[in-house]
Amino acid sequence: MIEPKAEDIFDHLLKYYKKEEVFLYHCLKFLKANNQDLKGKPGALEEFFSIHGEEYNSIVYTKTGIEITKENFYFYYKKILNHQLSVYSVGLWQFMDTNKFNKFITQKIQKSELYFRDTKIVEGIYELTKKYDRIAVVYGNTHYLSQRKVIKDMYRWLV
Repeated sequence: MIEPKAEDIFDHLLKYYKKEEVFLYHCLKFLKANNQDLKGKPGALEEFFSIHGEEYNSIVYTKTGIEITKENFYFYYKKILNHQLSVYSVGLWQFMDTNKFNKFITQKIQKSELYFRDTKIVEGIYELTKKYDRIAVVYGNTHYLSQRKVIKDMYRWLV
């Protein structure tokens, strides 16, 4: 697996961003991923933070010193983004939209994480090509879109 570990991603992000910002970004990223599970279900948000905290507090708390709770999320959301919270609205997801300008710190962090991950993936592919004659790489189309120019430049002799 050439995907960077969560610890490496946190370490990278914490070089450039405050721990509170990285904490907020982490929560928003997973809220966005679980948006459909939250819509229209009373108590779903509380359950999300409870389950997510159990699963991720070991890394998030270790790296940021902030425990994953709904209260901590609300606190940093208001403090950093200074917006009203509407978990089920389109408004919440604008803070993760990398197609927009870098208006919000969470967009900048998202771009930074994607760049870091893509760089590590391309480096991993390169290392594998030095070891093996043939490799198969399976990733989603967004990784391909962001990596294709680098891969083409690295392997232009194949094209």
